Amino acid sequence: MFVGCVLQFLQNACGYNIVQYYGPVIMKDAGFNMGHKNEVLYSMVVIGGVLVLGNIIAMKKANEYGRREAVLFSTMPMAISQSILAVVVAYNQLSESPGGFYWGGWISILCMSVFMFFCALGFAT
Repeated sequence: MFVGCVLQFLQNACGYNIVQYYGPVIMKDAGFNMGHKNEVLYSMVVIGGVLVLGNIIAMKKANEYGRREAVLFSTMPMAISQSILAVVVAYNQLSESPGGFYWGGWISILCMSVFMFFCALGFAT
């Protein structure tokens, strides 16, 4: 019972819902170029596709490897991708250039995709 409660808490605390709901705001803060109004929404479709891919892989491999191994395997890439994203957002916010960090938007899409993929493999299964 305790392990189930802890896993549920960690699943909610890992930031999965924040990436889904506030993804466009995070990308804008990271320096995503808003040249076209729908670019951010299209990038969220890509991140959603990565999430679906991760869920499909997790469904096929969950019985083979087990939930504990999946959670342990996915924790470190999730933490690294969110740490890189935090550095990019902070750098862009402190940047004095008018457009911000040029690669910030692409790095934010990559980091959020990696986060959602590994979250689907471990915590969201």
